[in-house]
Amino acid sequence: RHLKMGEDPKEAAINGRNEIGLAALAITFADVIVFAPIGFAGGIAGRFFKQLALTYVFAVLFSLFVSFTLTPLLAARWYRRGENVENHTKGFAGWFERQFSKLENRYRKILGWVLNNRWFVFIAGNAVLLAVIAFLLGSGAKTSDEAVKSGMPLSMLFLFGGLIAVIANAVFYRRFTHRALWGAALFAIIFPVAAIAGQKVAIWKKEPVFKFSFVPSTDALSVTAVVELPVGASTASTDAVARQVEKAFIAHPEIKFTLTQVGKESGSQFGGGNNSSNFAEVVGTLYEKRSTLDKWSGSKEKLRDIPASMVVRDLTVAIGKVPGAQVRISAASGFNFGRAIQISLLSDDRELLTKTANDIRDRLAAGAIPEVLNPEISVKEGKPEVQIRPDYRRGADLGVNATTLGSAIRTMYQGNDDNKFRVKGREYPVRVMLDLEDRNDPRTLQNVPITFSQGRPIYVSSVSKSDVEPGLTSINRRNRAEEIKVTADIKAGASNGVVGAAVQKWITDNKLIPEGVRQSQQGEADVQAREGQFLGAALLVGLVGVYAILAMLYNNWLYPLVIQIAQPQALVGALLGLMITNQSFSVIGFIGIVALVGLVSKNAILLVDYTNTLRERGRSRKDAILESGPIRLRPIVMTTLALVLGLLPVAMALGRGSEFRQSIGTIVLGGILLSTFLTLLVIPASYTILDDLGCLVSKWFRKPLPFGGPDGYPGGTAPVAEDGFVREDVDATPTK
Repeated sequence: RHLKMGEDPKEAAINGRNEIGLAALAITFADVIVFAPIGFAGGIAGRFFKQLALTYVFAVLFSLFVSFTLTPLLAARWYRRGENVENHTKGFAGWFERQFSKLENRYRKILGWVLNNRWFVFIAGNAVLLAVIAFLLGSGAKTSDEAVKSGMPLSMLFLFGGLIAVIANAVFYRRFTHRALWGAALFAIIFPVAAIAGQKVAIWKKEPVFKFSFVPSTDALSVTAVVELPVGASTASTDAVARQVEKAFIAHPEIKFTLTQVGKESGSQFGGGNNSSNFAEVVGTLYEKRSTLDKWSGSKEKLRDIPASMVVRDLTVAIGKVPGAQVRISAASGFNFGRAIQISLLSDDRELLTKTANDIRDRLAAGAIPEVLNPEISVKEGKPEVQIRPDYRRGADLGVNATTLGSAIRTMYQGNDDNKFRVKGREYPVRVMLDLEDRNDPRTLQNVPITFSQGRPIYVSSVSKSDVEPGLTSINRRNRAEEIKVTADIKAGASNGVVGAAVQKWITDNKLIPEGVRQSQQGEADVQAREGQFLGAALLVGLVGVYAILAMLYNNWLYPLVIQIAQPQALVGALLGLMITNQSFSVIGFIGIVALVGLVSKNAILLVDYTNTLRERGRSRKDAILESGPIRLRPIVMTTLALVLGLLPVAMALGRGSEFRQSIGTIVLGGILLSTFLTLLVIPASYTILDDLGCLVSKWFRKPLPFGGPDGYPGGTAPVAEDGFVREDVDATPTK
């Protein structure tokens, strides 16, 4: 642009670099301050994204160095005086330039209307954000009345704001007008309507509008069948059923390898599972799923065309019902946090704990939550066992305590080898215990004395009560209390986070956790809750850091607020992108949100920075905005198109397994597109409103007005008297 104005290439390179230098610094340090906290965040997410964050930070810092050195050098050497590189008249380039000139002229006219209706544009732009929030709140309502109630707080907020505006006009301007109140009422109607729309869309989709989980839902890498027979079943019986299941796995054309383990049920990588003769597990490794690029390239490799959920359905039909056994088939992705629903119940009362777990399991099995499948509890009834409960009062009368009783029973069934048999200097341990036939007969305890008192034998039945009851397969403990887990799968396509939240709400509403039992989430829900703290803290540090950096660079506390107004608008685009494409919000998508904090600031920085540059030259505020908007339209469109075209392959999920990172592309694309459109309109309106606020504060504290006020400085350069205040009667002359 400076070259087109007739400057020498060297001078044009220096002036162009200087003109946009502060904006480049602001853009770069905004990116750095956003991503640096991610690189040092704690938890799994911090380790997972450390390389990404640090790579990004060093890349943008090096690009800043290049833009201040190599780029001006090449521009000064390669261009010639009078050269107009944008003056194309023929072909596609000429057509593009003519269309872009028309766009600039049209944008200039729209910008003039925006400045004349700045409050309307400012409120409307932010109402879009709140309307999306109302839409999400309404999507969780069961009836239209509940949806309307969810949108009413936002409506009341706008009505209250309109009332404040009417009172302010009456007090400060001695004008009483209903215009602001009617406008607020018009905007207030949007939120109940948006809430009802969200409720209707959720009914139409038959699932939540907004879904979330810790990791994105990806196509599974394997399919697992867990075989469970009744307690006490032999290994041979379990093996026979496992071989029947294994045949169905081997026969399926989409399964590459099959591994069968009898006597074991694996848990997640964080533990769990059972080792018993009545369990078996069959794991089938699937072929890789064919991607869009594979279809275009015509790959000859054996690939899978159906999703893993279809394989699960085929296997379920092929195996059918196995008499005397329970077979549960599910698909497992690369991130194995165990089953989708994991509710940990803790208590010191085993009977109450078991009853609570069984109650929750039975209600879920009856269909309390339609998306929940195959509910189970981690502790199952085991083989029958003899349970002995001491009678402490009777024992005290006979001089037998619990230690003596337990020691005697241990000797009977486990044996005691304290006695040694010595022959020719060598010792042999002698184990004293009941023989096998007596140990298998519970009546033995009634006939064998454990000790003698005054010559009379004392039997176990004399100082205790014994019953034959089924025992537990295992006793798990967490935080010094017994634990039983209620676990379940979810339907294909459902979101772990949404279904998990629905289960928690159902448990709370029905008061299924009695006094004496504690509850906690495990599995993916637990990881999500813990990691969310680290990521949330990193994002908060980034937001505050961006404001601090911009305030320091601009030496002003208002203009960073203008720039950061674009960030919530980008969040609206990100949410809309996820809802339209029916994707879940996850930790991967969260990185897209973090990236948006820095990326969406670029356009606002370019616009605000050049507006301030023109105002420093003496232009009025309105003229500066009307000139900077069309001039900065080209770099704004350039950077937006570069981001869109670069992220489009990621958002389209073209490669194998690319659905794992697809949400990053969707979030950034949605946020960039909507925020760019709103930035070109809302940011100029926000700039004038906050600038008026700055002028008002300056008058209150008798400080120089920013850039001489909205009308600029007469003569171009700010006239400053000895006391530091701007004087309108000072005749200032422009200085270079």
